[in-house]
Amino acid sequence: MLEPAAEITARVVQALPKPDVTLDRPCPPIIYNHRSLLDAEVYFFFNESNQRQSRTAVLAGGGQPQVWDAGAGTIQPMTGATVGKRNGDRALSLEPYEAKLIVLGLGRSSLVPQSADRLDSRLPAGRERSWRNMPRPRARR
Repeated sequence: MLEPAAEITARVVQALPKPDVTLDRPCPPIIYNHRSLLDAEVYFFFNESNQRQSRTAVLAGGGQPQVWDAGAGTIQPMTGATVGKRNGDRALSLEPYEAKLIVLGLGRSSLVPQSADRLDSRLPAGRERSWRNMPRPRARR
């Protein structure tokens, strides 16, 4: 498409892709990063401010949304979430400087369990703690 005008016109806006995240109202302190995997959509949200931020968000992707807590090593279903090609409204609440990892899966229980679970329990047997068994780098002399 070639746009002859030097400004953003309605035609240009219509040609843009649909946003993958929409908030009910603007919130500059909330930033996000979105990655599409073969079988899941992964959203990383971060509150850059020193104040709690709460918004209603719509995320692109299908499946049951879940919050993956890397610090605690847990996966929790996201409350109030709907299942569909483009997920419905959901509450997004972030404490000051808090980050959240939200994963939208397609119902594969082997990757994204449907109930609270430990992240390391999803790894193949014998691999849960393999990173601890890695050799340490040699000190330089």
